[in-house]
Amino acid sequence: MGKRISGKLFAGGLIIIAGVLALLFNIGVLPIEWKNIVLSWQMLIVAIGVGHFINRHYIGGVIWITIGIAFLLAPLSNVMGFNYPMVHQLIWPISLILLSFLLIISYSRRQHP
Repeated sequence: MGKRISGKLFAGGLIIIAGVLALLFNIGVLPIEWKNIVLSWQMLIVAIGVGHFINRHYIGGVIWITIGIAFLLAPLSNVMGFNYPMVHQLIWPISLILLSFLLIISYSRRQHP
């Protein structure tokens, strides 16, 4: 069994990354249009999912990442120019189906070790 990353270490790393990204946006190295996407609460949800995934909590990680990406679709559609209402009509049902399968798999693993 591998080592897990502590919550404080992960949070500290996220704060450093957010600071570096904010600096890069402010000095013009990264395009300012992406600032509200990269430094957003939606991206924080994705980062929490990545943290779960790194610590081998795969089901929880996928759930958090899926929720974060679903909420990121509206801001991404503005920057990238794709049709959000069409994607929105597909992403929620697909997300629910995916999450349901993950829950079933998680349940079956606990019943049959």
